[in-house]
Amino acid sequence: MLATGFRMIQVKMFPVADMIPSMIMVMPLSWLWVTYVLPLVS
Repeated sequence: MLATGFRMIQVKMFPVADMIPSMIMVMPLSWLWVTYVLPLVS
């Protein structure tokens, strides 16, 4: 999100399209974290 913001205000041009695979990986990892790890910590 920070890289996209920098592109919008034209501070630095990050290759946002290169970040799409990482966004696809983060979604299931985030779900696993919220479902299994946070209940153990709380």
